[in-house]
Amino acid sequence: MGNGDNILELIKARRSIRRYQKKGVPKEPRLVYLVLMILGFCAVIFVYLKYRSLFFASLGPEEWEPLFAPLESTLFSLLVISFFGLEIICYVIRFFKNTHWVNLAKNGVYLIVLLFIINFPITEAFTDYSISDPLFIAYGIVRVLVFILVIDSIVILVNLVRSSWKKWI
Repeated sequence: MGNGDNILELIKARRSIRRYQKKGVPKEPRLVYLVLMILGFCAVIFVYLKYRSLFFASLGPEEWEPLFAPLESTLFSLLVISFFGLEIICYVIRFFKNTHWVNLAKNGVYLIVLLFIINFPITEAFTDYSISDPLFIAYGIVRVLVFILVIDSIVILVNLVRSSWKKWI
């Protein structure tokens, strides 16, 4: 009725404009998340340096039992460490250039590495433990990750097309 109603309408309009403008750009990176990512990366490096693996069938107080054979354990552990490193590098790049292209390139690298893992012959990689079917579990996890990355890449491509479409109109 009075001046207060106009102010509320103005605030609502500004919120909707802000939401509309931010759809073409990913969320701004935050320094707190970068610090947490670096701390997690250091924890993963510590576990790898202490046990020479990131994959365990069991961890006992006296000794640990690896899930994979030594060569495959090292390979897959280094792949996981490289995933963490790539995530940190891409997050730092987003501080300077915050576009969907960074996330799309990161997903492309992840997909290439996961496809390498799918095609890697790991029939003899698992040590003999009482896991029902380790190959089924491992390939199931990798396929779920590939599915999530493909869906995320499609969403990123739709956002890129949407943001570039606005420039042409």
